[in-house]
Amino acid sequence: MTQTVETVTSDVLVIGGGIGGLTAAIKARGHDADVLVVDKGGIGWAGQVPISGGRSMVILPEESVDNWVKWAVENGEYLNDQDWTRRFGEKVHECTMDLAGWGMPFFKQANQLNIIPRMKAYKAVQFPAKKLMPKMWSHARKKGVRMMDKVAIVDLISKDGAVTGALGLGLTDNRFYLFRAKAFIIANGSCRYKRQKGFNMCNGEGVVMAYRAGARLRNAEFSNTYGYCSVGYEVFTRNPIYYFFVNSKGENILLKHFPDMREAMETKREKQDYSKITEAMAREVFAGNGPIYLDLTRSTPEELDFARGTHLAKDGSVISGFWDTLPAKGIHPDREKVEMMPMFVGGQGPIRVDLECRTNVSRLWAIGDASALGCGWSGARSPGTVPAVGIPFAFVSGSLAGTSAGVFVKDAPETAVDMREVTARKEEILSPLKRGKGPNHRDLICQIHEAVVPLNYNFFRKKDRLKEAIGMLEKAREDVGHGVAKDFHQLVKLAEAEAMAVSGEITFRAALMRQESRGTHMREDFQDQDNVDWLKWIIVEQQDDRMHLFTEPVPMDKYKYNIK
Repeated sequence: MTQTVETVTSDVLVIGGGIGGLTAAIKARGHDADVLVVDKGGIGWAGQVPISGGRSMVILPEESVDNWVKWAVENGEYLNDQDWTRRFGEKVHECTMDLAGWGMPFFKQANQLNIIPRMKAYKAVQFPAKKLMPKMWSHARKKGVRMMDKVAIVDLISKDGAVTGALGLGLTDNRFYLFRAKAFIIANGSCRYKRQKGFNMCNGEGVVMAYRAGARLRNAEFSNTYGYCSVGYEVFTRNPIYYFFVNSKGENILLKHFPDMREAMETKREKQDYSKITEAMAREVFAGNGPIYLDLTRSTPEELDFARGTHLAKDGSVISGFWDTLPAKGIHPDREKVEMMPMFVGGQGPIRVDLECRTNVSRLWAIGDASALGCGWSGARSPGTVPAVGIPFAFVSGSLAGTSAGVFVKDAPETAVDMREVTARKEEILSPLKRGKGPNHRDLICQIHEAVVPLNYNFFRKKDRLKEAIGMLEKAREDVGHGVAKDFHQLVKLAEAEAMAVSGEITFRAALMRQESRGTHMREDFQDQDNVDWLKWIIVEQQDDRMHLFTEPVPMDKYKYNIK
């Protein structure tokens, strides 16, 4: 079957229809740009908001952004790009009010946003997670944003250092697409590796596309977020149930290993750090004190409110599937102990961007989880290790990128696309359809899981194990090149597997290079933090089809907050 190329043009192409992508599209449309949003899923349900906890950080005008920056820099162990940390803090209230003005369903009281305490360093607004994205879809449509569902972008085309096109596979119409635009915004998330039941739609495709187009990556070694879940029921929750985790002896494991967390429990102001929770669970099991349980059987009503998160909601609501799903299966966490386990969730994306979310590649921007780690605002830990910051970064970065791209395309000339390159890439992308035998995407994804999921590879790190994991991922990349597919759906799954393998290798090579422990990067062979030789960023870029890594000193002399 001969597959023709269908060309679609716009001024701005937004790859990904989550909250960040739609924010960017609306902002670019405000500058009279012709904007097209493309998503492999369903726009209006895309991205990670629909299954989130429905809370979003905010810094009120009367509050100090300096206090936020200071907290974030200390939490990021001084590896932050402090210009970006401040940018995020300064813009988050303005962008939140933009969304409220667009009619987004934030909870209100007396016609004012309902502001709740969250962490000690910041407050949050709330919204019903399942209702926000349909509202965003509706508002974007009213503003004239064009949309295409069920089309997976699988690669970028570039010429002379500038992105000129994007290639996509239609999942319902079986068409091969070339998207031409003056500006391209990557908004399709980071790599979650399809390991858990939630947040598994993002698999690093945008990050790897940008990397192959020449975009530089930063802080990839910190993209190793682990959470927790009940054994047998991987139900997502951000409520602070971890304060009630005990070992087989009945000892509170979090307070045993991290007694500084006690203040948060007593004051009901969270000091959440997923890396500490995972470390405490793992160390207890390794010491022979497992299994780990959530034990609320002797909790006071106030402690139950804290664990459920009702202390945060003035209307008494609980925005979490955990407390609905388990009772429906006959498990009642307030009446019986529930066995818990660490859960690998991947991490935010390492695409490096400037303060307008531009990459170093001309005509290419990156926002949301694709660049949340690479922009550097959170320093030596993935933003996913603390609650309520992922969603606001998505719409703050979306606002910045959409505005920047919308202004850019007004005077930007059209660019030429090399159709010979398009034809060659089309044949390469479609080649698995012609193979008679080879590995399928399911086996390949499981093969990648064997390298990226285990704690002794990706959490407790050591030189020999990191090299072993890199070898496993190199083999997975090679095997993906021999993969077979029966249809476009399976072609997209192969593309996701390849992006996962590349993302994992980028993470592990950066982790191997950093010879210290800092943030969520813990080296058993370099256990101390080294502020003499390693107060620097690791940059990854593609050179001659190989991963090239180098370091860049953190410019502490120009930043306000420095190591004491």
